[in-house]
Amino acid sequence: MTISQKTKGPLDGVHVLEIAHFIAGPHAAMILCDHGADVIKVEPLTGEHSRNAVAVDQFNNSLFFACHNRGKRAVALDLGHADAKKALDPLLKWADVVITNYAGSVPDKLGFGFERLQQINPRAILVHITGYGSWSDKRKYVAFDGIIQANSGLAHLNGHEDGPPLNSQVLVADHSTAAHAANAALCALFERTRTGKGQFIEVGMLEVLSSMLNTVVPDYDVNGEIPMRYGQRPKDRFGGSFKAKDAYFVVAPATPKMWKDLCNLMGHPEWTDPKIGRRPGYIDDPELRKVIDKTVEDWAAQRTAEEAVVIFQKLGIPSGVIRSIERVFEEENNKPNSRVLTKVQLPNNPKLVTVPGRSFRFPDETTEYKAAPGLNADTFEVLSELGISSGELEGLVSAGVLVRPATKQAAE
Repeated sequence: MTISQKTKGPLDGVHVLEIAHFIAGPHAAMILCDHGADVIKVEPLTGEHSRNAVAVDQFNNSLFFACHNRGKRAVALDLGHADAKKALDPLLKWADVVITNYAGSVPDKLGFGFERLQQINPRAILVHITGYGSWSDKRKYVAFDGIIQANSGLAHLNGHEDGPPLNSQVLVADHSTAAHAANAALCALFERTRTGKGQFIEVGMLEVLSSMLNTVVPDYDVNGEIPMRYGQRPKDRFGGSFKAKDAYFVVAPATPKMWKDLCNLMGHPEWTDPKIGRRPGYIDDPELRKVIDKTVEDWAAQRTAEEAVVIFQKLGIPSGVIRSIERVFEEENNKPNSRVLTKVQLPNNPKLVTVPGRSFRFPDETTEYKAAPGLNADTFEVLSELGISSGELEGLVSAGVLVRPATKQAAE
């Protein structure tokens, strides 16, 4: 088992400067890092906010931070200091892509807004993640994942019919925005091959999450259908979760053939009669719907969830066990070729910590485990690499722009 900060991948040679906090910006940079980009994370001297987020390991490392920062190099400096540009400008000149998710006016105030970036490095791309976008009447509103889930309509769709709207525990607004921001950076890099110029791209979290609303918007527009919460079981179509002997599973017959095969499996070919619903799997009669659900529930109760899924899958019907997080952890950690989870080295912790893995992989990409960088771990090495002399570094330390790690251990 080896620890490597450099991934061999398609983004080898791409330089990414991350000046961001919490999830969306850091995770977008990590996606690029996972595929070969050299990512330098710029933080305040006290550290990026998520370094203090719960939960933590036995060495007080944030596991939240570990999930979004593997493989990066960490530079700590006081961007608000009058002399900060002496350290910041070489980093901006080095970067192909700058990723930030600070409030709209912050990049300009701290010296890395697009206009100034273009003066220093005309080929650089700035990807700026915001909650609502500078074009919005809510551009000054403070936002985070839960607020965007609420404002996009997503929370209104989650939960049971007689219960309140619910946010997803998985931070879908942050993580989906990160994926779109990484995609925006890649599109801009491709465009640069034609124009030779950098781009400014703003990615609004509300727009990202709203783009995932699928047919609920046109169905309301065309048919006046008001989408409502329904828990795990849609009111007018078959599907959702069913309880087996040991666990729940989901089944979703999405085509006429799948619906026919399920009905035959249950011993009720008459359920495929077109008079029953608008299309196969849709049940107009609520009482018949209850009968169908009860039939499948009774069938499932005689089997384990895995047995039920195997039967459905042999018929080509989409289905899957609803796994607990404990089960995901145990099963995926014990699979030799699983890509679902990976491991990260944290400062001072001799044991590798399991975190979610990357979403895709090129065939020849390396699979070494990465480290989440310690605060201030790479500041002096990186700035020296970029041509700042030891004397200039000491001057920045004296001025308070930089600080030297108290011990070697603190920098590791």
